[in-house]
Amino acid sequence: MATNYYVDADKADDTGDGLTMGNAKKHISAVLELLSFPLTAETIIHLKKDTTASYEETSGYLVFSNVTRQGVIPLLVIQSENWNQTYYAADLDPITGTGALAPTAAKRCTLTAGILVCEGSVVEFRGLAVEPETSRAAFQVTGYSRARFIYCRADNAEVGFLANKHASAVLQNCCADTCDHGAAAVEKATMEVEGNNFFLESKVAGLTAYLDSVVTVNPWDEHPSDYCTLEIRTTAKALRRNYAAILVKLRSTVAVSGTGDEALHPGVAIVKIIKEDPTLQETYYG
Repeated sequence: MATNYYVDADKADDTGDGLTMGNAKKHISAVLELLSFPLTAETIIHLKKDTTASYEETSGYLVFSNVTRQGVIPLLVIQSENWNQTYYAADLDPITGTGALAPTAAKRCTLTAGILVCEGSVVEFRGLAVEPETSRAAFQVTGYSRARFIYCRADNAEVGFLANKHASAVLQNCCADTCDHGAAAVEKATMEVEGNNFFLESKVAGLTAYLDSVVTVNPWDEHPSDYCTLEIRTTAKALRRNYAAILVKLRSTVAVSGTGDEALHPGVAIVKIIKEDPTLQETYYG
């Protein structure tokens, strides 16, 4: 059984016990102080949506530093209030957050501070949207840390989703809109792009692997028989400057692949690049 805590940035202070939204803590850090690391069971922190006040930040980031080192499976989960996996998994459009089974409960929690996971932390984020005011990246994983982002969205950032310096990131059904780089793995980092992901209005590159890094585009683990689609839309300005939809440099790799066992799992990955002229589309099948 998971342990649940609740945070509401509009609360006056941290005097609440954090065990219900009505008695929520004001700061995420106040909940982290209650926990014993390394975690041995799943702990979920629910963030109140549509708050007037912003969640706390350090130099433009919400920082998750050395919060757990137990294994590669995230035991600390940060998610939007009333997250319901069923609603998100059932045809939810990663771009708009709407779909056949996407009620208000599936609405993202919007933050103005970037997310930073560092110092060996292992964290999962569900249903968050970040439009950073000052941070370089909307979602960043660094320093031997690992993070999984599920139905998250980045807007107007230098980098939407960034893994760097030996870190590992998993993107499942995410969207980056109007970012220089939609997603990037840099300096011996790895990134798995699973399910349906959209990098829109990418000013430099939709997907980047740089300096001994590896990015794979795969079907979603939870639905291995389905197609997965990575759609990259580059701006006209970027195309004229000869920037790339997919940028691979300095001993790096981007692999687009199926599940590896077509008899058991017929899923296949598709990358669609939409150029300046909407009639010109390039689709690559793996």
